Amino acid sequence: MRRRLPGPSLLLAFSTLAAACGSPPASDAGSRDAGAPGSDAGLDTDAGSVDAGPPEADAGPGPLDNFRLVGMTEPSCTLRPSRCAALWPAGRVLRFESEETFEGATHPRTFYAVIPPDLTGPAPVWIQLHGGYGSFERQLTLHETARLAAGSPLDWTRNAGDCQLDPFADPAGFVDASGEPCDPEAVSARSAERAIVVYPEGVDQDGQRHWEDGRIPSPGFGTTAQNRDDLGFLDHVLRTLLDTPEVPLDAERVYLSGVSNGGNMTLRVICSVGDPRYPTLERIAAFSVVVSAMAEGSARGLEGRTACRASAPRPLPVHYIVGRGFPTPTPDVDGDGYVPWGVPGEVRRNNSPSGGWLLAVDDTLDLLRAHLEASSGAPSTERLEPLGAFATRRQIEVGGTVAQLVQITTEGGHHTALGARADFHPTGREWDFLSRYRLRDGQLSRSETSPMSGTW
Repeated sequence: MRRRLPGPSLLLAFSTLAAACGSPPASDAGSRDAGAPGSDAGLDTDAGSVDAGPPEADAGPGPLDNFRLVGMTEPSCTLRPSRCAALWPAGRVLRFESEETFEGATHPRTFYAVIPPDLTGPAPVWIQLHGGYGSFERQLTLHETARLAAGSPLDWTRNAGDCQLDPFADPAGFVDASGEPCDPEAVSARSAERAIVVYPEGVDQDGQRHWEDGRIPSPGFGTTAQNRDDLGFLDHVLRTLLDTPEVPLDAERVYLSGVSNGGNMTLRVICSVGDPRYPTLERIAAFSVVVSAMAEGSARGLEGRTACRASAPRPLPVHYIVGRGFPTPTPDVDGDGYVPWGVPGEVRRNNSPSGGWLLAVDDTLDLLRAHLEASSGAPSTERLEPLGAFATRRQIEVGGTVAQLVQITTEGGHHTALGARADFHPTGREWDFLSRYRLRDGQLSRSETSPMSGTW
């Protein structure tokens, strides 16, 4: 009897991202003791402590001026006709072309803004960073963000009773307690609120794009040097959007998220909010990080990178989705197949061709918790609750601020859309969290009402 497979969007994300990541080099299996802290401490002071405040380099001359906008066009879909019909977003698509000058080199830079067709007024802006080897069009393939933002439903299947998604089966699919194929529950979710989705792209090297997320070697370049200023590029993206009348954005509701390499980059942005060289990053109200961990280079400030700041000018809300239970990168190492879970105090190589050292997931969470506590000046409390059959939701709060730190961990969660293991819809969960926050005159507020309806 043939097993029933997950919904088309889940399988497409699984196969496309797995093919993009490729096989890791043998050297990626390394690990070493990083001297990382317990939950009440910063990183080791000998390596750039998060408790010691920003390094002297952060007191620099102010905003960098190494980007210029070259032009704006309305591109046509370059995918196959059937793919264009299925994936190309409704509404208006704007392509921005910029130029970066970095240490004598010049890089063409691009980003896209998708504006829903029935937008009637200023809308929130969701900036989404692709994973390694990603692009604007690949994001359209892997994620349903633009569909959700345009009001289209997210149709998916979730676990129902003992009919549960087994990602370890061959092929992966929904099976019952006896291992036989079964019918999961068909559910749907949608957002009552429209949003503008923005897709920046990493520097293009022969069709491969990565973010300088603080890993060493630098993703996509394979050197210890950074080779480009992606923090500056994201600052430029937001500045450009704020100055473009064709993009009717609500400047009080700007959000940033990223998956995999893009999630690592989002973590680096969180660590850089308050750096005077990138002032526009302070306009971001909330963040979401998916299947990622903090790069050691950006946490500690290695090889010319700036160490993670002890705090931000205000508390930063962060949503963090991560999986575990898959061998990473050897059978005796837990993780999601690409990002090693690790143990506190240890850094491990990312299981991808890009490699690079990552903090343990627990240390990443503790760094975010310490950053939230320092930014708000109060200790945190947390609540842990199940979220379906395999996922657990951890909610961390600090008195005196509405900013929350939420982590969703999935047992048997792979480094793809299957990381949710049919307990929740990652895009729906991200938007439910992000869309509630508003930043007005430096003051953060959170709505008690979600724009989401249905099941997510």
